[in-house]
Amino acid sequence: MGAVTEREVTESQDRGALAKMVMTLLEHWKLSTEDQAALLGIATSNRAALSNYRSGKPIGTSRDQYERVGHLLGIHKNLR
Repeated sequence: MGAVTEREVTESQDRGALAKMVMTLLEHWKLSTEDQAALLGIATSNRAALSNYRSGKPIGTSRDQYERVGHLLGIHKNLR
């Protein structure tokens, strides 16, 4: 295993910023924890993941999560 590259650190920080941004949005929309989890494609029982995202821990690297976050941010942009 090699050292963590600067790019990997930056990508992780970007994913953390996205997580925090989308959680702020979901809270602004006053969605329940269950609805937030459903929209992000995680188990409704996984409150720890939601808490981690709120604190800026990076979202997963799956394409599904990126698309979900992108769609939610796009909806918000178009509603403004």
